[in-house]
Amino acid sequence: MSNLFSLENFEWHQEGVTLRIRETEVGEERVFHVVFSDQRKPLVLTRMKSFAGTMWTSIPAGRKEANDIGAIIEAHFKEG
Repeated sequence: MSNLFSLENFEWHQEGVTLRIRETEVGEERVFHVVFSDQRKPLVLTRMKSFAGTMWTSIPAGRKEANDIGAIIEAHFKEG
C-alpha cells in the first residue's frame, strides 16, 4: 500500500465520472480523500474493524458510497 517515501495518489474513471483519490495519514490511521468530478462533496474514507469484520466507512460516518469507493481503492492496490 503506502511505502516509506510517499503515499499513493491516483485517478479512477468510469461512466463519465472521475475520482481523484489521495492516500494520507492522520495520526497512525491511513485515510483516503476522494474528490468527485460530478460536484458531489469530497469524501474521506478509512477502514474500520467491527464485530462483523473489517469494512469501509466515511468520516464523518453516513456516506452511502463508502463501500463502493472502498472497493475501487482495494482493486487499485491489488493491481499495482
